[in-house]
Amino acid sequence: MASKLQKKNRKWTFRYLEEQKHKRYICQKTSYQDAEQELIDFLSAFKALKNKKDDSKILWKDFCVRFLEYVKRNKKAPEAYILHINNFNNALKITYVSEANTAKFNEYIDIRIQSGISKSTINRELNTFRMLFSWAIDIEDFQLKHPLKRKIKRFKTKAVVKTRVLTSAEINKAFTCIKDNVDDKGQSLGLDEQTRDMLLVLLHCRLYAGLRLKEAKLLKRKDILFDKASILIEPQKTSESNPNIVSIPLESKLKDFCINLFKRYPKEIYATSNIQESARTSRSAVISI
Repeated sequence: MASKLQKKNRKWTFRYLEEQKHKRYICQKTSYQDAEQELIDFLSAFKALKNKKDDSKILWKDFCVRFLEYVKRNKKAPEAYILHINNFNNALKITYVSEANTAKFNEYIDIRIQSGISKSTINRELNTFRMLFSWAIDIEDFQLKHPLKRKIKRFKTKAVVKTRVLTSAEINKAFTCIKDNVDDKGQSLGLDEQTRDMLLVLLHCRLYAGLRLKEAKLLKRKDILFDKASILIEPQKTSESNPNIVSIPLESKLKDFCINLFKRYPKEIYATSNIQESARTSRSAVISI
């Protein structure tokens, strides 16, 4: 891979990478068109020379070291890659890169399964080695066959759904921020009283009714049935031909808050209709909810 032509000291030059070192080539031609052709000829000859090398005879240990150097420079968490490669090297003794073939990786998978390692962990380890060989072939131009590509498939695992639950402290902080007209850093939000009240409605609807943000913003007063202690919701993700209006319980805290709010704002059509553009500055206080 080479850089674009650059003029330096009245001569056309370009940089290229050889054995992880950047080198500069000075073209003999003076015109841009001739220098461009010289670049193409150089790269063709350089690639042909590199193809003659037998990369399969590279020591596996040196191969892994070079990859880990790349990982440390370009990845945020290189520790996982180091661990996966160490696990592989401890399980199998490999001298040359050519020995790391599909059969070896199948053998490694069997060893890990017999050791009681979970399938999800094995998948992560195999991802590391897929990245290793992709780096070698696509970035470093090693002349190797990818032992994992289309030959060893990932194990099917059940998706783990992580539920985010707000703590009492986080809930109290959200309400306090809106009531005090400040964000989570103590800076003023600059909201008027009515906007703060409407944001509190959003918080109550999100917390005590489980409404989506859009559902809470489009909630009409007539949809809140105080006598039946329920809320009518028209889901926003269903088709128009089948709206599937849902009735959900009206929690006591939300009920009391809405009764007091509607007494203060008797002419409102939507429960949250007067939220102004300035309310966007309160995002830090309500985004987690």
